[in-house]
Amino acid sequence: MDKPVIELFYSPLCPTCPQAKDIAREVAEAEGVFLEEINVLSDEGRRRSESYNIKGVPYIVLNGRRHISGVPSRERLESSLRESMESA
Repeated sequence: MDKPVIELFYSPLCPTCPQAKDIAREVAEAEGVFLEEINVLSDEGRRRSESYNIKGVPYIVLNGRRHISGVPSRERLESSLRESMESA
């Protein structure tokens, strides 16, 4: 199995994205997973966000399957990440 991945879609203009980034960074470090931060204002970020049909940020995709919209609690992100790893 590939290493688990947290994809965090954000915008530099988003007022709640820094909080989501902090939580995602903490969880990624604690769980030993790769965190990819994707700016939706970049061309690549726009393409990738469209592929997931993302309408707002922050938005988190776990292992390409589980999706969380908004700023999750650390506990919610950890449990969702574990669930996504179990269903892989």
